[in-house]
Amino acid sequence: MDIVTDRFEHEAHTRAIGLGLSGVATAVVPSAASQADRETLNAIVDETMPKIVYALTRPVTAAKMERQFKPDVIDIKTKKGEDVLETWYAYAMEHRWSDGFPVVPPTPDRVKAMLKGTRRNPDEIVAYVPPFFTKGTVEKIAINAVMAGAKPEYLDVIIAAVEAASDKKVMLDGSAATTDPGNAPLIVINGPIVKELGLNYSWSVMGPGNRANSTIGRALSLCIRNIGGCDTPGGFQQHTYYLPADYSMVLAQDYPKVEGDWDLMSVQLGFKPDQNVVFVMPTQGPISISPFDSPTQPISGEGLLRNFGDALAELTLQGGGRGTGIIMFAPEHTRILANDGFTVAKVKDYLLHTGFRPDIYNEIKKNGLTTRGGRVRARTMGLTRTMYWDPPVDYPIINGETADTDLFVLVAGAPVGGHGCFIGKSSHGGWAAREIKR
Repeated sequence: MDIVTDRFEHEAHTRAIGLGLSGVATAVVPSAASQADRETLNAIVDETMPKIVYALTRPVTAAKMERQFKPDVIDIKTKKGEDVLETWYAYAMEHRWSDGFPVVPPTPDRVKAMLKGTRRNPDEIVAYVPPFFTKGTVEKIAINAVMAGAKPEYLDVIIAAVEAASDKKVMLDGSAATTDPGNAPLIVINGPIVKELGLNYSWSVMGPGNRANSTIGRALSLCIRNIGGCDTPGGFQQHTYYLPADYSMVLAQDYPKVEGDWDLMSVQLGFKPDQNVVFVMPTQGPISISPFDSPTQPISGEGLLRNFGDALAELTLQGGGRGTGIIMFAPEHTRILANDGFTVAKVKDYLLHTGFRPDIYNEIKKNGLTTRGGRVRARTMGLTRTMYWDPPVDYPIINGETADTDLFVLVAGAPVGGHGCFIGKSSHGGWAAREIKR
C-alpha cells in the first residue's frame, strides 16, 4: 500500500498503474502534516490510521493494468489560410507532447529516416521508462528524437541515455516528482563519438548553440515526458520550481584525452578509453566556482583545491548534499593541478581528507548553534544554514563512504577562463552509465 500526502495522491495512482498495480490501496494524509502542531498532528493520525488498517486488510480485486502508448498516425487537418506547422504546434501543446518549444512533426517519413540511425529493431524494448515505467521501444524513442530536432546519427546515443535514465539506481521516478527544484538529467558523453558527432566539450559547454548537445538532451526529456508520462506541472510534476536546464543538460569530454591527461569520466566508471559511453544523473543544477585568489597572481595546485574545498564546504552547510555529484574543472585548472602532480585520484583524496575548512565551522560555532528537530542550525551573516549533525572540527566535507561511487571529477569547458562548477546529485536520485551500442 501507499501512504501519501494529498498533493501526491495523483502521482501514487499513476505510478501504480505504470507498475501494473492499479488495485493498490492508498491512505491519504493532508500535506500540511509536516508543518502541523502536535494537536493537529494527533488528529491527522487518528483520521489516517483507520484508512491504513482498511487498506491493509481489504481484498484486492482490481485487474492488473499497464499504461500503454502505441505509436499511431494522426491526420491533422488545417483550414484554408492556416499555417500547418503552427496548427501542429498547437495540437502538440494541447496533448502535452511538447516542452513548450516548437517540436518537429514526427511524420512517418521522418521517423523512418531517424530509424536508419540505428541497427536495432524498432519494436525492441529498450527500457521501462519512469515515472510510469512504460515500455520504451526503439520506435517510440525515435519519434521523440524527431520531435527534439535530432539527427539520425544521434539516435544510438539517445537510446543509451534513455536506457541509463531508466535504470532503477537513477530513481528518476523520485527525482521527477519531488518538490525539489526540477532539472533535466545531466548527460556526460565520452569516447570517439564525441568528435564524430561534433559534440561540444569546450567553449560554453552545457550551453545552447550546438545541435548535438541540445537535441540529445531534449530528446531524453521528451522521452521522459511522452513515454514515461511526466507531462503535467501540478499533476505528476510537483517541483517547487524548475531550472531552465530542464530542456537539455549535456556535456562531453575531449577525446582521446583531456587537458592534464586526466582519466576521462568513462574511465573512472570502469570503461575503456575507446568505448562510447553515456552517463546519466539527476542533478540540482551547476553552481559556479571561481577558485583563483587573484586574476593576476599565480596559484598552486594545492591552493586551487583548497579554494574548491571552501566552496564545497559552504555548499555542504547550505544543504548541498555533502559533496556528492560532479566537480567540473576547467582545462586551465587541470594544467595547474597536473603540473603539481595531482591526478583524479589524488584530487578526490585531497578533497576527502584535507579539503575541509575548520575555520569556517569554528566561525559558525562562535556565532551560536541551536538544535531543532535533530538538525543543527547556524545563524551567520543573516543567513540560516542547516547541518544534519554537529560535526567535529575536522569533519570532511565529502562523504568518504560514497566518494568512489558518488563523487566524480571531470574536465570540460573553455581552454581559458578559470571557472569550474559543482553539479550536485539530486537528493532523490542516483546515476547510471551505458555503453552506446552501434
